[in-house]
Amino acid sequence: MTGVLTLDGPSDGVWNFSIGTGGVGALTGTGFSVAMSGGGQACNVTWWVAQAMTMTDSNLVGTVLGGAGITLTRGTFRGNASAKADATITGTAVTGCAS
Repeated sequence: MTGVLTLDGPSDGVWNFSIGTGGVGALTGTGFSVAMSGGGQACNVTWWVAQAMTMTDSNLVGTVLGGAGITLTRGTFRGNASAKADATITGTAVTGCAS
């Protein structure tokens, strides 16, 4: 993925993304950004990825549930990450979401 994904909605809006709903699917992005609009909250976004997630030079928001590893290199991440394998964060500014 590249470019900007704008999520526009109210402060209580919820966005759920499932990658690999058939059990196979990875999410890879370079220069990818998620922008919140209209009052939408970054911590109301969930990414369920069947396999690995790799983001480079990206600005990602939300909770990431990785079926394999998660790798974030440079950029920013506002959210929480949970993976079945390693989570590697290098040079990425991280801000967590409250539970």
